[in-house]
Amino acid sequence: MGVTTDRKARSWWARVVSAACVGGLAGLLLVLPTVQAIAMPSRVILLRHGEKAGPYELCKVGQRRAQALAEQYLGKDATQALFRSEEKPAAILTITPHTDETASPIALTWPMIVRGYSVVQGHGLKDWYSAFGPRTRQAVQDMGDLPEWEGKTIVVIWDNTRIVQEKHPRYRTDDISVTLYNLLGLDALEGVPDEWADENYNYFWIIDFDPKTGKPVKFEMKKQEFTGKYADLPQNDWGKPSGLKKKSGCALGRGSLKAKP
Repeated sequence: MGVTTDRKARSWWARVVSAACVGGLAGLLLVLPTVQAIAMPSRVILLRHGEKAGPYELCKVGQRRAQALAEQYLGKDATQALFRSEEKPAAILTITPHTDETASPIALTWPMIVRGYSVVQGHGLKDWYSAFGPRTRQAVQDMGDLPEWEGKTIVVIWDNTRIVQEKHPRYRTDDISVTLYNLLGLDALEGVPDEWADENYNYFWIIDFDPKTGKPVKFEMKKQEFTGKYADLPQNDWGKPSGLKKKSGCALGRGSLKAKP
């Protein structure tokens, strides 16, 4: 019985080696069991940065929004926490100075380090926005590669021009399809908007992923509804004006955000 089993084992290994020799590595992979390479988080909480004053900093409204996000939704002991019971974010991802400033009050409450995919303004708008693509792609690659995020919740604070495809001609670049919407396969889910209006700083996109396939399986869009001392923050509906005036010190639309010449 033992001799027969040993012969079978040697015979099986001979077939494996033969397949590898004939078909190279591809042949070997056909014989050996498939290894799961995807290590996606179970949930991504996606949001845009707070209201901005210029290319690098938030206005006072945006700064208050960042603090409100920490106290009410995303910080430790938040009053309306978006995390599951006894859960903390496995990571907080950012891409620009605006997103860094938004993330800071949140990260300080845990405390934890923010993982930045830094992009700062270049010599012109197209150069600046072109740099967003490679960094967005890298962030999504890390989502599928890093085992410490697998099965956990991460917070992604991003620029709206790389959450969904940019439609404004002034900001279009050759690789404009490199967005979180496309890279994460959000087109497979119902109800996911294909545009993020410049007026909206006040929504979460909550995306759940299948742990086996890494594909998105559930989407929820949640409005930021602040109470108490933050109740005066803009809470406009999706695609509707924020109501902010020039005296707020915030950039009002694309034309008011000055770029380097």
